Amino acid sequence: MKTLPKLFLFLACVIAAGPLMWHVISSVKTSEEINVIPPTILPSEVSFGNYSELFERRPFLSYYRNSFIISALASIICVLCAAPAAYGLSRIPGRRRSVITSGLLLLAFFPPIVYLFPVYEIVRALHLVNHAWALILPYVAL
Repeated sequence: MKTLPKLFLFLACVIAAGPLMWHVISSVKTSEEINVIPPTILPSEVSFGNYSELFERRPFLSYYRNSFIISALASIICVLCAAPAAYGLSRIPGRRRSVITSGLLLLAFFPPIVYLFPVYEIVRALHLVNHAWALILPYVAL
């Protein structure tokens, strides 16, 4: 690679990693130092109290486990449904395939917020409110 593309790629990575680094650095600051104006870049003293408070005040590991289960199930179901559908779509001849593909692409252009109320009504009708499947099924469908 030439130097200019490498430099551009490096700068893009630094810019993309900036917010993540800001959160990591802020997580080891004290509450007072987080709220000070103008903000400090590096903490004056490193404090891991925020992490201990995270596990003491909230069931963080339970939240993490639930998120992992929901995302893993949604991903597995998506792959199990999408692979045969993609294979079937690839075997459809000419014009019909392009019409179906265009329809799917058109649906992908709608922002997911448009589906919020209809999805909620479906979830409520299926009595899945406050249940993990109320998240898994819409993730799979969308």
